[in-house]
Amino acid sequence: MKKILIILIMLTIVMFIIGCGTSTKVVDKKMENDIESQTGKDAEINTKEGSYTVETDQGVVEGSGLNSDDWCKAGANWKFTGSDAQTGNAQWVIEGLEKSGDYKNLCHVRYTAETPQGDTVMDYYFSENGKSGYYEMNTNGKVMKQEWHAE
Repeated sequence: MKKILIILIMLTIVMFIIGCGTSTKVVDKKMENDIESQTGKDAEINTKEGSYTVETDQGVVEGSGLNSDDWCKAGANWKFTGSDAQTGNAQWVIEGLEKSGDYKNLCHVRYTAETPQGDTVMDYYFSENGKSGYYEMNTNGKVMKQEWHAE
């Protein structure tokens, strides 16, 4: 999953560059080269109107709704589909900005994973600058909450 996180960070940069009007062919090729050098695996990037697809030996990462100026756009998502049953599947969906409660004004992202070891659901709540937040994890019926701060 660490490699998937690296890929997602790189793809976020792609969406920023696309929003600035750079040719998608140039961006696609640059990202393919960067991902291949990071992972040692083949990658194919196709960007179109805020969406992308990255194919690697481990599986496919897809994203959509990411070309918005809204830092917490409800409905934007990423999905990883593993290439075999042992790899598993995962999805990240932005639920939107929390309006009330303990997580008021924080962005809510729901992460779900299906693996041979069991299903996991994590809800992330984080600030716009990304330096603080919370997560709640539900693994096989057990719930854990944690606050975090980056310096």
